[in-house]
Amino acid sequence: MATHLKFNGVSESVISQSMGHSGEAITKAYLEDFGSSVLEEAMKQLN
Repeated sequence: MATHLKFNGVSESVISQSMGHSGEAITKAYLEDFGSSVLEEAMKQLN
């Protein structure tokens, strides 16, 4: 869900709050775990 929101232009602060994280650093760590090409390919499965 978080990566889908990120690819659709939702700010990391909004994603962080929606996931219940205590801070944006946690969200950023999760979102940076994968390379962008891997995430882009995964998100194509949602279309």
